[in-house]
Amino acid sequence: VRERGIAPDFVPDAYIAESIAKGLIEKGMDGKKILLPRAREAREVLPEELRKAGAEVHVLPVYETVPAAARREEVLERLDAGTLDVVTFGSSSTVDNFFAQIPEERLLQGPDAKRVKLAAIGPVTAKTLAKHGFAADIQPEDYTIPALVKALADHYEKQGA
Repeated sequence: VRERGIAPDFVPDAYIAESIAKGLIEKGMDGKKILLPRAREAREVLPEELRKAGAEVHVLPVYETVPAAARREEVLERLDAGTLDVVTFGSSSTVDNFFAQIPEERLLQGPDAKRVKLAAIGPVTAKTLAKHGFAADIQPEDYTIPALVKALADHYEKQGA
């Protein structure tokens, strides 16, 4: 938004709904009208907490995530060949959409029982991975794409790859 000449009034400490809600509520929500553009499928934490604090919240779904089956066979082939090192997840919906295409047990197969590493952008996404029976091997401290990329680079640098 700054690149577009807009100065944000608030930037959360952590990029999760709970942190956004906490910071906004501290600014006072009683009687405020809030428009929340977001994904069609999203957790209800933010609008619920803001409403509890007295805000009138209007949720506007502006996008939806859908599974992309176009490369399913390639992913399965790479899993079978052991040539896929890591799968990154930037949201809970990416986890669910991935497992809608790729059976969970396929991540446990491969040459020499090599298991692909799983990277989650943050704790909410890691919790969704856990619902599928997996723990995040890589997770940044800050829940942003640049931090996820750095966590991946750091992980593989430590591995000598």
